[in-house]
Amino acid sequence: MQVFTLHTKRAEEKVEVHYSGDWSYLVTLNRAGIMLETAEEIKRLIDWSHDRSVEGLEAFSDMELVHIANRFAMPSDSGYRDLKLYLRSSNGFVSCLRVASRPFERQTFFSTSSHWWQAFEAKHEELSQTMDQHGPVVIIRDNYLKDEPDHAHYLSGFQSNDEAATYALSRFHQSLSEVKRISNSVDDLIDNWMMFGENVGVLLEDGLFPFDSSIHARILEVDMSEIPLWDGDDESQYLKHPIDEFVED
Repeated sequence: MQVFTLHTKRAEEKVEVHYSGDWSYLVTLNRAGIMLETAEEIKRLIDWSHDRSVEGLEAFSDMELVHIANRFAMPSDSGYRDLKLYLRSSNGFVSCLRVASRPFERQTFFSTSSHWWQAFEAKHEELSQTMDQHGPVVIIRDNYLKDEPDHAHYLSGFQSNDEAATYALSRFHQSLSEVKRISNSVDDLIDNWMMFGENVGVLLEDGLFPFDSSIHARILEVDMSEIPLWDGDDESQYLKHPIDEFVED
């Protein structure tokens, strides 16, 4: 199991864009994640949500289960599956434990992601008509909340394609650098990025360019030390908008 705390600037942005500034809605600041190999292991976690005596999960036994979202039993519209357990500790703080299937993630993550990108691009004309100004757009998707209403937003207000592409790269590699700290290999890094990372794309005049389409090559070949890492935006720098009203899976 890995434990991950959301970057302060990502947390501030999510509260601003999706929760109208109300921090009480942010229940995924402290994130835990487990990638499991078999259906039997997943069933064991589901059983634990009903019987806290399941061996190996004693660390969570004194936490109150606030909510369970079982998308293994009821997948999202795109067919995505995972399990989230929302847990309240004795101090009242709510954290989230996400359970995913490694074979399923490896088999379907990028295909379902590609479907989402295609749906977004298909809405490009409609999106352009609603924007305050035309121009390039950067799309940010939170993998931990994949296919949930608050998982994605877009930024506009870039003065050039180069500015948008540079910004998108800095966001993507900031995300990789965060999960790299809890990873021991390239495969481990990809697993942790799929669990906790940001999926980034840039929409330019000549098309949409999602960075997840070649993530393995990017991890192996790109020197991240040469790319500035994102560390938040000036308050009035870019316009930020939730995406759920534009894309239907």
